[in-house]
Amino acid sequence: MDESDGAELRVSDTSWDGQTLRFVTVFAPTNHKAYHEFWLTDEDVAMHTICYFDAGGDHTVKETWTKREPMRPTRRAPLGALLQFPRVAVREQ
Repeated sequence: MDESDGAELRVSDTSWDGQTLRFVTVFAPTNHKAYHEFWLTDEDVAMHTICYFDAGGDHTVKETWTKREPMRPTRRAPLGALLQFPRVAVREQ
């Protein structure tokens, strides 16, 4: 669920072959469908490929997810704000 607007993301067709997690998502408000592949390349690094189709054509987004150290609570950032997922840095390629 998107915390900003409460919209749901439906996940289906999940599979795991021992190396790659594959799944399909549908964004309920627009019926937008995306195909995902997620795999580890290192202990602290994962790759995420998203393929989707829209009026603009076919799109593929490749992201590198890198594990980060958890943030420590401060007076500016309450503990609840630090418990959001993912605790990774995401970079599109």
